[in-house]
Amino acid sequence: MHLDKNSHIYTWGTIVFLFTLTVCVLLYSGLTEPAQQQVVDTPIEESASLHSTNLSVYTLPYQYLSATYRKLEFLSKSDEIIALYSTEYDTTVYDTGEATDMDASIMMTASIARGIIDESRAGKTMASVEQVSSYLYVNANQLNVRSGIGTDYDKLTTLKRGDKVGLFSSEGDWAKIKTESGIIGYAVARYLVDSEDKVEPESPTAYWYVNADALNVRSGPGTDYEKIETLKRGDKVGYFDTHDDWARVQTPSGKKGYMHINYLVDSESEVDRSSSLPTADSSAVTSLAQQIVEYSKTLVGVKYRYGGYSTSGMDCSGFVKYVYAHFGINVPRSSANYANFGKLVSRENLRPSDILLFDTDGGNWDVSHVGIYIGGNQFIHASTTKGKVVIMSLSEYPAPYYGARRVID
Repeated sequence: MHLDKNSHIYTWGTIVFLFTLTVCVLLYSGLTEPAQQQVVDTPIEESASLHSTNLSVYTLPYQYLSATYRKLEFLSKSDEIIALYSTEYDTTVYDTGEATDMDASIMMTASIARGIIDESRAGKTMASVEQVSSYLYVNANQLNVRSGIGTDYDKLTTLKRGDKVGLFSSEGDWAKIKTESGIIGYAVARYLVDSEDKVEPESPTAYWYVNADALNVRSGPGTDYEKIETLKRGDKVGYFDTHDDWARVQTPSGKKGYMHINYLVDSESEVDRSSSLPTADSSAVTSLAQQIVEYSKTLVGVKYRYGGYSTSGMDCSGFVKYVYAHFGINVPRSSANYANFGKLVSRENLRPSDILLFDTDGGNWDVSHVGIYIGGNQFIHASTTKGKVVIMSLSEYPAPYYGARRVID
């Protein structure tokens, strides 16, 4: 029992000691912490007050001004921006009934927003100043659209008669236009009219003449197209324009189609109307034939030139005509005309000076190339692939052999 009593005494003593220590700690904290808090809190309150005031009055409007720029850039909804700054703060109630700094800031921000919107609208107006003011129609068979004012600029596209274009502006003799396909460029203004009714019917730009015994008129630019009509030597046709090696024409009967340009000449005086062959006795012919061969060999090396008929350049039919003309013998100027010219000769009976015919245009089985046989299974011709007058082996020539014609007996 004595030990138990002493045990209780020690326990209560410990509790009192701990309680006293706790009270002392609390009292010490109460005496020292307010003074420290007073020193530390004062600048924080001032800083907080200034920060709050600055944000509400100055910083806040410019934050929304930055947002305005972003909305203008990505949404382009100017009316919504005005509404944003006019109504965004309407939910805030001010009991004083007087205008506050915040009210002034909001009004200033909305005003700036309107100014930015006005500038944006002005910029959009400037960017879209060039609007199509009217619509015009092409009054020409073909009208080039160029990248700038003048024929030195690149051709962007070619319009045809009756095509509709939008007009931006007129600058001297040129008009800035937009085609129906969206191409913007310049065209000569005098070939544009303001009404579709004013587009004139298509008329030929020149008149050419058929320089072949028989020349087909086709529905398109190629031998695969349907044959519309066949014209004879000397017929006059109206010329519109050219598509590769084909001319778009109007026949004497009024039909429109395409003819191979190689068999058309631009003057009636150029039409070859030869109808008879030269005559001579057999001994003279033998000598003449040899002379033709020898003279043709003097032209070896003359460069090939399409349409050429001189020693500065010649094509295949030009070469043959040039050689025979040297001896006063008139032969056709175009290759196709040799199909029925002179006398047909079999390949087994060829002799020097005979004119050889070939089909070189893809197996259409018409005469598109000619040369002169010189004997020994060789012939001389103006070669497009070699680019000059050359002598070649007849058996090794790749183009299909069409036949041979004899001009002198």
